[in-house]
Amino acid sequence: MSNKRPFVNYDECMACGVCAQACPLDCISLIKNDIDAYKKNYPVLTSTQTCTGCGICARSCPIDAIQLKEVNKIETILS
Repeated sequence: MSNKRPFVNYDECMACGVCAQACPLDCISLIKNDIDAYKKNYPVLTSTQTCTGCGICARSCPIDAIQLKEVNKIETILS
């Protein structure tokens, strides 16, 4: 398992949901929030313990709004 986790750039994300559909472990959920005035369903990593950092979500994003970033062991345990 990698120490990398997906981070979404919400300024670029168009809330298409492709990343959530692509995740083989269902670690990403689309959740309605107040990021913008439209209150779209944006991707959120909801299963940090299950996520292996495989990067399929990032590679599937049509506008490269998801980047894999290293997290330290403490962050991984707490999330």
